[in-house]
Order: sequence, then structure tokens, then C-alpha cells
Amino acid sequence: MNEYLFVAITGLSSLLAAVIMARGTRSASRNSFLVELTKVKAGTERDQEANRERARCNREATYKEFVTAFNSTFNIFGTAMDREQAEKFCQPYLDMVSTVILIAPPQVRKAAHDANDAYEKVWPALDALENESPEKSSAECWREVTTPVKIEMKSLGPRLMSAMQHDITAA
Repeated sequence: MNEYLFVAITGLSSLLAAVIMARGTRSASRNSFLVELTKVKAGTERDQEANRERARCNREATYKEFVTAFNSTFNIFGTAMDREQAEKFCQPYLDMVSTVILIAPPQVRKAAHDANDAYEKVWPALDALENESPEKSSAECWREVTTPVKIEMKSLGPRLMSAMQHDITAA
């Protein structure tokens, strides 16, 4: 009988040892999993931050190019310039305003739209003036049409620049 009791106790001890070992293995495995999960999460967060910084740098470069194009266009408004020459000067602005509107956050997009709405008044007004006053040269018509738009853009420009600056520095 002692022999059976000994076997039963030994078996029970072995079973208990196996259960304890299984729990320890499970706990170690769970801890290892949590450590790996934390590492993956940290790596993902680093990648996301790097992507945000890269996007901010890309917007900043685009904004710089846009400001150059905006200023070039603004500077020819109110001057005597041939229509063909004016179209060439304005083309970089047209290219860049579309890009800014596409990639910018809402406050920059709104300011760019407002500035572009002022800009878009030029060409229909120029067509109308050239048709109404064929005796005026293209350069005279350009100056006459763009002078009031320059005044309007002068008030819109700082808001646009401020919105872009805020986007870059707030990120």
C-alpha cells in the first residue's frame, strides 16, 4: 500500500511540477511577447514621427517655392507687361497654387484659395478690357487690370504666409 501511495505522491508531485513549469513557461512567453510588442509599437511610433517630419519638410519646401512664385506674380501686377510675357511669369504661380491646395492643411488651403480667387479675376477682366479698348496696348491693359488685384492680393498675402508659417512651426 505504501508503494501505491509513494507512486501516487510521486505522480502527483510530477504533475504539480509540470503545471508549475507550464505556468512559468506561459508567463515567460507572455512577458516575452509583451516586450516584443512594446518594441514593435516603439518602432512604429518612430516611423510615424519620421514620416510626419518628412511630410512637414516637403510642405516647407513646397511653400518656399510657392512664396517665390507668388511674389514674382505679385510683383508684375500693376506694371506694364505684354500679355504673353505675363502668362509666362504667372505659370509657376499657377503650378504651385494647385500643389499647395492639394497638400496643405485646411487653414493654408483656405488662404491659398482666397488668394487664387483674387488672381483668377485677372484674365477675364483682361480679356474684357482688351475687347472694349482695342486702342490700348496689351501692357496698358495688364497694368490697368492688375493694379486693383495687386491691392487685394496685398491684403491676402500676409494671411497666406502666416498660415503656411503656422503649419510649418506647429508640426
